[in-house]
Amino acid sequence: MDQKEMDSVQTQPRPTLTSQQKDIIRENWRDVEDKLTEVGLYLFSKLFTIAPEAREIFPFDTTTDNVRLRVHATGVMKTVGKAVQHLDQFEELETALKKLGHFHHKKNIKFENFQ
Repeated sequence: MDQKEMDSVQTQPRPTLTSQQKDIIRENWRDVEDKLTEVGLYLFSKLFTIAPEAREIFPFDTTTDNVRLRVHATGVMKTVGKAVQHLDQFEELETALKKLGHFHHKKNIKFENFQ
């Protein structure tokens, strides 16, 4: 990500959610949290169907029976869970997501891959 992209991300307004919206998110997350791997694999399956070129980003086989993809998919869903847990502490969530962004940047994952 170049500096212009970084600046555009940093200047985005912070999202605001109502208490009712947060409750809905938490309620729906309860349906998912016991099936993180399954839901994560489904998410990646859909991603690879919609954008097959996304497979090239990963340094491993992206079939759903691949252990590395299963671990990654579970990790992604755990991160979503962390976001749900911190809906009321946006600063903590923002810090964690920025760290994740820096990690992906070091792996040469481009900003446009997430659009």
